[in-house]
Amino acid sequence: SIGVTNMSKRNAVIRQLTAVETLGCAQVICSDKTGTLTQNCMTVVDVDVKDENREMLNIIGAINSTANWSNGNQVLGNPTEGAILKSIGSELTESLRTSYQILSCIPFSSAYKYMVTQAKDIKTQNEIIVIKGAPEVIARIIKNDNFLNEVSNQQARGRRAISAAIIGSDNYETIKEQLENGAELDNCQYIGTWFIEDPVRNDVPDAIKKCYGAGIDVVMMTGDNLKTGTEIARQAGFKNIWAIEAKDFEEAIKNKQNGREFPNVIARCTPTNKLDILK
Repeated sequence: SIGVTNMSKRNAVIRQLTAVETLGCAQVICSDKTGTLTQNCMTVVDVDVKDENREMLNIIGAINSTANWSNGNQVLGNPTEGAILKSIGSELTESLRTSYQILSCIPFSSAYKYMVTQAKDIKTQNEIIVIKGAPEVIARIIKNDNFLNEVSNQQARGRRAISAAIIGSDNYETIKEQLENGAELDNCQYIGTWFIEDPVRNDVPDAIKKCYGAGIDVVMMTGDNLKTGTEIARQAGFKNIWAIEAKDFEEAIKNKQNGREFPNVIARCTPTNKLDILK
């Protein structure tokens, strides 16, 4: 009871007394990255786009998104999409959205890591199908990986990358079926990539240090790619970093690395991956 009371003074509400005893025996803390180790204050800090494609990149960012402006200065919805909208600006976002009629979309999913929107230009009546998502996924779908070197350089600086492309077909149902079957698409055009920073929270390095001092290991599970996850872990003060992708977890734990029994940075985690790894 004393433990529960003390923790409540630190804004940690415990519903079951036994949880305090369990917490006192913790040897490993598994943590998400975004909003937990980082500030969840995402900002577009750079873009990879040719001048002639800049307008189309803004169009894709505006119409192929579930985030929305609120009161003209705040963005509601997915933080990554919110960062992209902020880089476009509220006035231009609304102008672009009123210029296009959304016909259909494939919502973003952490399973396939892309979002697709079919839209019609109200003035010209021309239809477009656009896609944005994880760079390596977009590169595979559009059969163009020329932009991945720049993406890799930016990810090594701890930045999240979102790439965009135009799908060169007006048959939405066929495109949808092909994507569902994991097919690569023809006649697509790479448009650009947004690079987004989400700084480590100021109190995190000290908290990680205290965990190590108490004999508690810390593991970060993130949906981000390997390079971004590794750099954020470094900034957060992780020791003996062993980074892998979630799909490689079972194979990786057959051997120790960096004096570790388990990896402490696990990238490209879906919610299901996180649950399975914890089990």
